[in-house]
Amino acid sequence: MSGPVHIRAARAPSTDTQIDIQTAAIEVIPWSSVVRDARGSSGTERGPRYTVLNKLHRGGMGEILLAQLTTPGGFSRRVVLKGLLSRLTADDVSHALFMREAHLMARLDHPNTVRVFDLPLIDGRPYLAMEHIRGRNLHEVIEQTATRSPADKGLPARFALMVIAEALRGLHSAHRLRGDDGAELGLVHRDVSPGNVLLSFCGEVKVTDFGIAKLADSPRYTSPRSIRGKARYIAPEQVRGRPATVESDIYSAGVVLAEALMGEPLWERSSVAETLMAIVNDDRSEVLDRVLRGLPTVYGLRSTLRRALATDPADRPESALHFAEILEAIIDHEGPRPTSVDLGRYLRDLYRGSPDLPDDGFGHSGFDVALEVDPLDPKPGPAGPEAKNVAPPARSGAPGTAGPSFDDGDAPDPRPEVAPVPVTGPGWAMLVAGIFIGACLAIAGCLVALSANL
Repeated sequence: MSGPVHIRAARAPSTDTQIDIQTAAIEVIPWSSVVRDARGSSGTERGPRYTVLNKLHRGGMGEILLAQLTTPGGFSRRVVLKGLLSRLTADDVSHALFMREAHLMARLDHPNTVRVFDLPLIDGRPYLAMEHIRGRNLHEVIEQTATRSPADKGLPARFALMVIAEALRGLHSAHRLRGDDGAELGLVHRDVSPGNVLLSFCGEVKVTDFGIAKLADSPRYTSPRSIRGKARYIAPEQVRGRPATVESDIYSAGVVLAEALMGEPLWERSSVAETLMAIVNDDRSEVLDRVLRGLPTVYGLRSTLRRALATDPADRPESALHFAEILEAIIDHEGPRPTSVDLGRYLRDLYRGSPDLPDDGFGHSGFDVALEVDPLDPKPGPAGPEAKNVAPPARSGAPGTAGPSFDDGDAPDPRPEVAPVPVTGPGWAMLVAGIFIGACLAIAGCLVALSANL
């Protein structure tokens, strides 16, 4: 299908509403094969116990709880529990989706994905026990940034690029997830949005919520003409009726990046239908003008966003990893790449005064740091022989490498930086010392000869 798409649908209360699944991939897993009682298999105190401390979030299908995990051995830690709402526990489709998410997330093992380590049954309801990320999701961070700086609503560009690059690395690990037979599962997240990117006060970035993820070979259980996901992050090909792919996740990550830079939604219309039509039909040059308006010029950013938001999946970065490397190369070109310490400090400053802010010695110590130098330490700077072949860092590269392919009309400086080559040889000091020693020897010889004649 090509050309403009026209959609007729009833007005929806919010364009952020989840709508039905496009190609639901649901594998029905026997309940008894994976769920165990949180109090132990026989109902005794032999297993871990979960004590709910607070409700963090409640959505249309599930709820997120903060809990304390305690084992009989005295081990205790805070965890996050994700479970179905009580009214959905008997629904076969909801149960199948939930159980598949549990199995998928249990396989994920990457620093940029949330880890799941248990699947307890609490009060007759299943829950995912996940690591507790002490921080906020990206949606909350964008809103807080806009509140703190109304004139400059978006995140600083270097942090926005860093967060999305880290999230893309987590997505790439999910896209390349393999089954027990070693074959790739063909996993697609299908719900890449700011609310599913978590940022910790320590500067960690993690992708979560694979509840509507799709596998390549899973059966379909719902209408092939329906779509699942938050409307304003759905890729154009999904609007046209095609199934979600890895390229669809890459597109959604591009939308999240644009929103992080702007501090407001990229696609926001009065109804779901109008939002979907804008996603497919809006001129991308005008969209990019709106995203970058008021932002400092960042080398390569416009062309990178153009690729990520392309209506044709073939025009987007070839993988989530490649997209991440392009963003990191843009950061490197602009200046020193921010670290997790920098991101954590930014978040703690953004939420200063919040009651859940950690007070664990993060940030500046308040003291000047004196650098202690050992006499045998090398001299600072390119003064030694090893500095003769120092070359400047690369600023561009071919697809598939860490360097970006840019078309912004800019070009890196072709002139190489040449380090000074130190002059070697005896030098004047050694020459004077040699003359002095020779003169002393000559005088000594004359004195010996004189004494012998006497």
